[in-house]
Amino acid sequence: MSNPQSPTWLTPIIELTEFSGNWNRYNDHLFSIFKKDFIDSQPIFHGKPVFMGNPALFNGKPECFWHVTSQKDKQTGERVPNLRRCERVAWIRLIIEHCGNPEVWEWPKQHERDLRHNLFLEKENFLVVLIERKKFYLVTAIYINYPHTRKRLESEYQKHCAKTKPAR
Repeated sequence: MSNPQSPTWLTPIIELTEFSGNWNRYNDHLFSIFKKDFIDSQPIFHGKPVFMGNPALFNGKPECFWHVTSQKDKQTGERVPNLRRCERVAWIRLIIEHCGNPEVWEWPKQHERDLRHNLFLEKENFLVVLIERKKFYLVTAIYINYPHTRKRLESEYQKHCAKTKPAR
């Protein structure tokens, strides 16, 4: 783990170097984790199962998997691997299951017609986004590497906390 203050329930990151730089083996391993966590079973969030979002296949794997392991290239518009996201695939389910722990900040946010739930593991700069419909769906998981994005998330969370703080 990268941070000595990480929660004890968090697993170590999974690096490409553990697979001698072999992208195909690494990607297959990451998919095996994703499959176990979101296809073969589902984590529970607020008493409801969380299903993977967008199950449409792309290159033989659900688009939701690609969304949590890659990002859109601004110049080409194509999705390219994001190693920080890849390294943390095993964290997604853990963060969902440990929501309610003080290390995981949770707040809802309206996004167009949908209510999204942001789950932010602040000490690790990792955000999991779920969408709430009749069920919960995993939208994405993002390693936050820009200070301005982190500040925006902190601000959203603080505003949520200020609105929901019980009156004394």
